Amino acid sequence: MSETTNGELLTSSTTVSTTTVKGNVPGPAVSSRLPPTIAAVSKQVAHGTIWTVCGRTAALLASFFSTPFLTRLLGSEQYGIWALANTLNTYLSFTTMGMGTASTRFAAKPYTHSDEAGEAAVVWTSLLITIVPATVVMLIVILAARLLVSNLFSVPQYLQPEAAIVLQLTAIGFVARIFAEIFNTPQLVRLRLDLFTYVSMGTLIVQHGCVVIVLVKGGGLLGATGVVTSCSLILALMHVWVSRTLLPSLFRPRIDVKLIKPLLRFGSGVVLSTLLGILVLANIERVFLAYFSSVRELAYYSIAASLASLVSFIPSSMNQSLMPAMSTLHAAKDKIRLEALYVQALRAVLFCVLPMALMVCVAGEPFLRLWAGPEYAANSTYLLYILMVGVIFNIAAAPPYILLTAAGRTGTIAKCHLAETIPHLIYTSLLIFVFGAVGAALAWSLRTLVDAILLLAAARQEVSLSWQVLSGGWRAYGIALLMLVGTALVSFYFGGNLFVRLAIATIGCAGYCGVIWKKILNTAEQMFLLRLLRLRSANC
Repeated sequence: MSETTNGELLTSSTTVSTTTVKGNVPGPAVSSRLPPTIAAVSKQVAHGTIWTVCGRTAALLASFFSTPFLTRLLGSEQYGIWALANTLNTYLSFTTMGMGTASTRFAAKPYTHSDEAGEAAVVWTSLLITIVPATVVMLIVILAARLLVSNLFSVPQYLQPEAAIVLQLTAIGFVARIFAEIFNTPQLVRLRLDLFTYVSMGTLIVQHGCVVIVLVKGGGLLGATGVVTSCSLILALMHVWVSRTLLPSLFRPRIDVKLIKPLLRFGSGVVLSTLLGILVLANIERVFLAYFSSVRELAYYSIAASLASLVSFIPSSMNQSLMPAMSTLHAAKDKIRLEALYVQALRAVLFCVLPMALMVCVAGEPFLRLWAGPEYAANSTYLLYILMVGVIFNIAAAPPYILLTAAGRTGTIAKCHLAETIPHLIYTSLLIFVFGAVGAALAWSLRTLVDAILLLAAARQEVSLSWQVLSGGWRAYGIALLMLVGTALVSFYFGGNLFVRLAIATIGCAGYCGVIWKKILNTAEQMFLLRLLRLRSANC
């Protein structure tokens, strides 16, 4: 998983014993690496989720602190270039050949069989597959940066030299993050989200703080970008060192030729789904905005998207644990527990997403005014409301996406994204050409709705899962949603007082959660959520 950068806010009685390995880092013992019950797996996922939540909360607070400095000290045009660099970082992700995900999935099997040499071979073979294309693309971006900013994007002429250097530094930092995504594999397959969080979120928090210092000292856009690139290099080195303590044989490089073909087969589906899903479907509206409109409009859109992404905070934290957990269960051919974990994930998402979406929308306009400034509050608030609908559907699509990936069905994901691509390109370009940033938000939200429907259907068909996630009954869902919608309308009617709006919205959220808890969630799912709360209390 990748971490957010500045300005992108970013979803049983069995006991697993531990032993001490080199570096005094506790790791799972050989004798009990596969928890035999879903409760044990859920506990590990819950523990990993809370570590991720705590880490991302700290990083989020740091981002809240740094973003006002970015928007005010850079100005809307330079901040638009900053957002453009973040978009480029996403677009370069296809050069990983899907090896960040593939290394985690394929390393799960040798780990469960106590095969350290095999696990290290997965890491080094994955790195070999991705390093050549990543380096080539990095060099292309470095050499063609001036051409890109002068001909492809609507960057003011006086900012083009600076924008070109920003893109070059971004490309260098991206290659460093490729190393980090592959070398963090030993942490993920062991579900050591505590170590992963310390390294990833710790580096990100330092990055936010250093960016603020550089901006205040007059370093400007180039200085801030240099900080991000430097932190990417440090992140890679830290992940290598921590993973070495968990997997002592990691520093004995070994390439397994027999792994190349299955890794590429798996990775090709990831690459295609990444190209279509992340690069074309999820972010093309930002490129079209920069081309058809301006980097200023892109800045407004990016701030709204950053605030809307707050809703995916807890669900995306759970997804960080779900991928290795589902990969391990699939490697053990434990379909029953895999299905149970999937259903728990979907219903946990149902429990927390809609109330969070309501609270963010209610507080959106005054928060934007305080956080980013009056200019962004005036131009980003309605974008936030539109994007929030898409964020909800995007969160719902994450568990089936992870399940299909863990099951090796990356080709199915690619087919779903392929079916969406041409229609999305057509209506996105038209909507942006006519409505600008509002059209971009509409196009993105429509795409996430279609994507969620296709992935949920594919998960059911490919892995033979039932629709038991809706077993609570439509009547209970209707009552819960009516509470949310009703209180949302009332809270917006009292638009003059933020505290009154938040109080009304809180009442609606409490009623919604009460109905979901009593009428829809079963005992196991209630215990899963209570475990999250207990772990959060213990870690705090």
